[in-house]
Parts: sequence; structure tokens; C-alpha cells
Amino acid sequence: MKKFLSTLLALIMALSLGISVHAAEGDITITIPDNGHTYKYYQIFTGTIVTNAETNEEELTEIKWGADGIGSTGTGVDAATLEALVALNGTDAANGEAIMAYVSGSGTVFDASRVAAVAPGYYLIEDVTNVQGMDDFVSLYVVRVCKSVTVSPKGDKPEIKKKVKDINDSAGTALTDWQDSADYDIGDTVPFQLTATMPDTFDGYSAYKVAFHDTLSKGLTFQPQGGLTVMIGNNDVTNSFVVNSEINNETGITTLVISCDNILAPTVGATPGCSIVVEFNAVLNNQAVIGSAGNPNEVYLEYSNNPYDETTPSTGRTPTDKVIVFTYKVVVNKADESGAALTGAGFTLYKKDASVEGEDKYVIVGSEITGNNMTTFTWTGLDDGDYKLVETTVPANYNKMEDQFFTVTAEHDVESDDPALTSLSGDAVTGSVIIFTSDSAAGSLTSTIINKSGAVLPETGGVGTTIFYILGSLLVVAAGILLITKKRMASRN
Repeated sequence: MKKFLSTLLALIMALSLGISVHAAEGDITITIPDNGHTYKYYQIFTGTIVTNAETNEEELTEIKWGADGIGSTGTGVDAATLEALVALNGTDAANGEAIMAYVSGSGTVFDASRVAAVAPGYYLIEDVTNVQGMDDFVSLYVVRVCKSVTVSPKGDKPEIKKKVKDINDSAGTALTDWQDSADYDIGDTVPFQLTATMPDTFDGYSAYKVAFHDTLSKGLTFQPQGGLTVMIGNNDVTNSFVVNSEINNETGITTLVISCDNILAPTVGATPGCSIVVEFNAVLNNQAVIGSAGNPNEVYLEYSNNPYDETTPSTGRTPTDKVIVFTYKVVVNKADESGAALTGAGFTLYKKDASVEGEDKYVIVGSEITGNNMTTFTWTGLDDGDYKLVETTVPANYNKMEDQFFTVTAEHDVESDDPALTSLSGDAVTGSVIIFTSDSAAGSLTSTIINKSGAVLPETGGVGTTIFYILGSLLVVAAGILLITKKRMASRN
């Protein structure tokens, strides 16, 4: 039995503390972490130090109840009681209240030196810090003291990451990997992922709560019918989580909470260090912010952080993690040859969609924008991609603009704690002459379309003289034919 107890005691020392000899024999101390927490110590048992002849290591014998133990001070402790306490301290799912059941009294608070001189024995070191709402956790230690010891925090805390996928509809149909930013058209479905990495140990917890607190800006509409899933590895544990969503009527912000009161339950099966992954969809709606401010989506994780007070469970919260969804706009101003605003036009914008079958993959973005008094035409909530601008209503006595093809290109941080829109441009495709001015902050690409009256084709951005070359060529050919005809008629005469 003595050898068995020695093995158990070695196990608890390995699990709970790092040992350092820094005092002469008879001057034994316990040193607590310098982490700003407040600790108490309780003398559960006393003991007498002896040296094991076989191992040459110090051991404790004559184990008796200490001043803070539940037994009568100075009376012997049976082996079963000692084994039970050791087992509780070294079991992952141990109940902190069960350990506390071995002590009585209020304990002694460590002073500012964070070092306590004690007699040999067994001590409970209790972390009494209030960590409610903090990104922190408390620890509980049972230590065997026959030399000076320094305890190390026993426990860990989880982490949370938020990601989004992106796609360029014109270039293909495949989504990117999970990243920190994306851009979409208004009306598009946006996929999101939340990943919570659990702590390396659940020591002391009989139950462990997690709750994902996700905040969607007013430009994003949660889609519960799109299928929210919660996975641990290959196991679908969605049914073990409760999903609540609420929209603030004043701000339009949606709060989404996905929670489970005990991920240690067999139906969930969370293990130390595992990842809990939530995936869901939202739609970019017409309240979306255009430009560099974007449409942020933030999350933090609420988690159990005190396993030793189950009557009033304490929870902490991680820092928030953010992703941003961007969207843009195209603005066209209509002008005549002098640069004055020109009314009577109408435009239709088309976007190339790689998922459309056939050669002509351009689909209408909305409907024609037109009006008798309109001179500025705006298409809001556009993604990057390839576009075609068509003048579908032409002002009276003016020429129709040739169809203009251009590409919207945007760059944004795909790996960043605070992702930003870094560039935005609109570039004419070969054969088109449309010229854009970019404003990343406003998320806008602006161009002026100039129409000319008479027999001259309109210009886009001041260019568009192709008709002159065509007419000139035809006139040269006609003149040549006329000259040859006249010469032949003269020679006959």
C-alpha cells in the first residue's frame, strides 16, 4: 500500500505543480503564481518527513488531520481518505466542490509576497479571484509539501476564430478557403464559420458551458433556413445546442447565440483541445454599407471559467474576432459634347456569371435605369467581376453608345484581425474605352458618358471616333470607283 500511495502522490505532483527547492530543510514554503490572482491555503493534513531508503526521496508519514481539515486536528487519516483526495485532484471531470469538502474554516490568504511558510503536510490552494466575465480562469490545487514548492496555474482557456468564404461569380463557381474578408453582391448568400478551440484540460469541471455570441451588422440577414450546423470532428452535435437570434429594431443589428450548457455530456462528447465548428449563412441585404467601412460580423465565446463554485457558475468571454464583407457601386454621369448634363438616357448593367450555360454569360443587374430628368445612374451593391454597360434608351437626336465592357477589381485583407479594403478599380476590357475614377472609402467607381449629336457616334470618357474612320474609308473607296468609271467613259468617247 505504501508503494501504491507513493505512485499516486507522484502523479498528483506531476499534474498540479512544478517543484523547486529553494529553502533549507525545516524552512518549507509554498509559492503561488505572480498572475494577479488572489489565493488562499488550507492545511488539510500534517505529516512527518522521512527519506525513502530505496528511492532516497522524501516522503510523508504519520498523516494526520490539519488545522483546516474536516477531521479532528491531530488525529490519524486512514489510507482510503488520503487516496480519495488524491484521486479527486487528478481526475479530469473532478468536482471542485468534492475537493472543497475536505476542508473547513476560511483558510489563510497569501500576503503580497505570494509566499507562505508552512509545516509539512497536504494543502489545498484555492484561487478566490472573481473572474466572472473575464478572459481568464481559476485553479484549485492539492499539493503535498515536504520540500518548498511553487505551484503553476492548472487549466487553460478556449479561443475563438471567425471566417468567411469569397467568390468571384465571373471567374468561376468555386468558393475560396475560409478567410477574414470577402465581397459580394447585394442579395448574395454569404457563408460564415465560427471555430472554438477548447482548453487543453477540463480538470475540475463536471459541466462546461460554451456559447457563441455572434453579431451581424444591419447589412447581413441571418438565414436559419439555410442550415446552421455544429460539428465536433465528424460528429454532428447541432441538436445539443440551442440557437437564438434577435434583431434590434433600432439598429438593425442581429444577435445570434448558439449555446450548450454542458459540452462534457456524452451526447456532445467534447474532449480537451477539440474544436467546435459552427457554420451558417447570411444574405447581404439592401441595408449593406458600401465601401471601405464594410459590413462587419463579430463573435466572442462565453465559457465556463470556475469549476469550483457550481452553485453560482462563473463564465468568461474571449476577445472578439471579426470578419468584413465588402460591396461596391458603379456611377455613370451622362453629358453632351460641352460637358453639360444630358437627360433622356437609360442604361442597363449586365454582369458575367460563370454558372450560366452558353456563350453569353451576361445577366442583367436589376433592370434598366432611366428617367426623363435623370443624368446620373447608380448601381449599388456590386461584387468584383466582369460587367457590360448598355445604353438601352438613347436621348433624341444623339447617337447610341457602343456597349462597354469593364472589370471591377478589389483587394482586401484575407488574413487580419482588422481586415481592410486596400484597393478598388474599374478597368476597361479590350475594345472598350470607359474610364473610371475610384473612391475606395465610398466604394464607388465613377465614369462620364459623352454623347454627340448628328452623324458622330457618342464618346465614352471623351473617345469614340471609330465612325469617322469607317465613313472616311467608304468615301475613299467610292471616290476611287467614281474616278475609274469616269476614265473608262472618257476613253470610249
